[in-house]
Amino acid sequence: MATTATAQQSTTIGDLPLALICAKEDVTVIGYLARVNADGSAVYMTTTNIVVAVSAEGMVDNRAEGTCAGKSLDELRDSGQTRAFPE
Repeated sequence: MATTATAQQSTTIGDLPLALICAKEDVTVIGYLARVNADGSAVYMTTTNIVVAVSAEGMVDNRAEGTCAGKSLDELRDSGQTRAFPE
């Protein structure tokens, strides 16, 4: 149990949105925050296992394609493509 607590303490959600809304062609998907790595990078995953990776600097991986690719989290927030949920 001590190892789990330590890992949880060393990783923080911080300023990450809990969901990203991305579109590719005529499909819109919602990726939910699935993992925050120790280096601050994050992985968002849809219910159909589509993965969107975000760097520690807050940039969406270009391999994501579609409307989220290559954008910063700030750009996605400004365009309404992020969601936060009340605690």
